[in-house]
Amino acid sequence: MKKDAPKPSGKKIDGIYEGLPYVGPPLNLKTDDPSYMLPRKEHEITVRIYMMNNPADVKEYEKVMHEVGRGWAQISHEDIKWIERHETWKVLLRVLHHKYIEPEDMSRAQKS
Repeated sequence: MKKDAPKPSGKKIDGIYEGLPYVGPPLNLKTDDPSYMLPRKEHEITVRIYMMNNPADVKEYEKVMHEVGRGWAQISHEDIKWIERHETWKVLLRVLHHKYIEPEDMSRAQKS
């Protein structure tokens, strides 16, 4: 009689953890891992000016807005001004980015 393969006792973390971006090496977690073996939540603040006549700025601004829409980031200040001489909008944006980083204990890090 053939035995069933053992069921996985955890999950692989690579890119997203608990609905937020995970920045770090891939992890193979077990369901009973203590907190020091789990990814740590961190917040990063960015402040940037976007000139909306610059395609690279528009693309980056859209990327940040997608992060806000997904709940990965939160706008803490936005100031929008029309710049007549350039006939464009200037956007000052301060954003709080939510993410997970590698755990204190890296013993569950996936080996390359």
